[in-house]
Amino acid sequence: MSMGAAAGGFSAPMLKVVPVGLEIPLTELKKKVVNDGVPFLVLSAPGGCGKTTLATAFCHDPEVQVRYKDNLIFITVSKAANLLTIGQNIFQRLRRRVPGFQSEEDAVNKIECLLKDMDGEPTLLVLDDVWSGSEVLLDRLKFKITNFQILVTSRDEFKAFGSTYKLQTLSDTDATDLFRQSAFPQERDSYEPDQEVMEKIVKSCKGFPLLISVVGKSLLRKPAVEWRKRAKECSKTASFLENSQVLDCLQKSVDALDDKQSIKECYMDLGLFPEDRRIPATALIDMWVELHGLDEDFAISNLYELSFRNLVDLRVIRKDASEDDDGFHNEDFVTQHDLLRDLAIIQSNTHSFQLRQRLFVEITGNSFPSWWTESTEKVFKAKLLAVTTDENFSSSWPDINAPEVEVLVLNFKTQNYGLPKFIARMQNLKVLIVTNHGLSPADLSEIYHLASLPNLKRIRL
Repeated sequence: MSMGAAAGGFSAPMLKVVPVGLEIPLTELKKKVVNDGVPFLVLSAPGGCGKTTLATAFCHDPEVQVRYKDNLIFITVSKAANLLTIGQNIFQRLRRRVPGFQSEEDAVNKIECLLKDMDGEPTLLVLDDVWSGSEVLLDRLKFKITNFQILVTSRDEFKAFGSTYKLQTLSDTDATDLFRQSAFPQERDSYEPDQEVMEKIVKSCKGFPLLISVVGKSLLRKPAVEWRKRAKECSKTASFLENSQVLDCLQKSVDALDDKQSIKECYMDLGLFPEDRRIPATALIDMWVELHGLDEDFAISNLYELSFRNLVDLRVIRKDASEDDDGFHNEDFVTQHDLLRDLAIIQSNTHSFQLRQRLFVEITGNSFPSWWTESTEKVFKAKLLAVTTDENFSSSWPDINAPEVEVLVLNFKTQNYGLPKFIARMQNLKVLIVTNHGLSPADLSEIYHLASLPNLKRIRL
């Protein structure tokens, strides 16, 4: 069976709203990149400060688009970065036939030849969400080519790579404006706390846009006692937020979710999907209907609620914006900030591997974790299992005994992928989601393992 490739390297994402407090950083960034022509620039800040939002706003700025035209390449890199994938993305974004790369060295050589053939046309490569430890990768892309520039967003400064622009957190005024947008929609009956309570809560967010928007939405329409409770919790917050403290603050907002329709559980399920990838809305609906026993309309409602709470970014694709919601969401998708994904995974990993309800496994090459390979006799209690493999995976699967799995999510990048034999023993399996995250079509084999599964209701490829 042949599987097409999922959307891998995006053009610059769309902006849902006008960002708050980024006017000055945007002007300063344009001066460095467009006016001064800085060849290699790192936009650096802690997680949740708005690096991707600023880079996106930069790419959509009219002056930037006039300069770079169709030669503006926006690639989300993430943790599992490699030059083969980046090379494929660059060729695709520049509308060139993607060649076969024999090695990373071959990929670098072909990328350089392509960029030299641009005849000096201004070209900007935006590498978003580059992780610490990527120095070698970045260094190999530092081509000395006229009018070729790279903008990197990262929590790391990569001082040896080039110049650095440090994005600051929001000022008190901008933080308050963003908080008001989140916590006080234009509703006359919405409770508004006294100024002191609100100031405590806003200041506890330390100017982090992600935190401000999520906390604000978590207090929307909440009674006065909830506001006072949050303000007291905020008084214990440190003067500077480390990554773990940001996650702790976000967790309080997740705890505030109304769980009548399993919304918290639906949020936790988002960790099943790879970082910085589009998640099809239909895949989530399939999972939630079968796993949590939700009516399909309730599952869709949960998706909108998570988006409203700023816990996911839901993109609804309509040919006509005036169309009513007809219940079909085949083109709609969800993305999620990596901190919010990290939180879902951390909250799911509180028990031993055997007792976890959700198992998330990321495989490099064919190196499976020891708890998997050394536990062939043990029974795992997971109801959801997600396995993500990379370009070097050979479809050599060790066995696992997980008879209670109801949702299996398989994410891969290879051109040939075989389903694992252990699927045949998952007699409670209801939903199977298999996604090719590579940039080329793939052949899917071993599908006969699905033949004897009595409860399998939904297969999404």
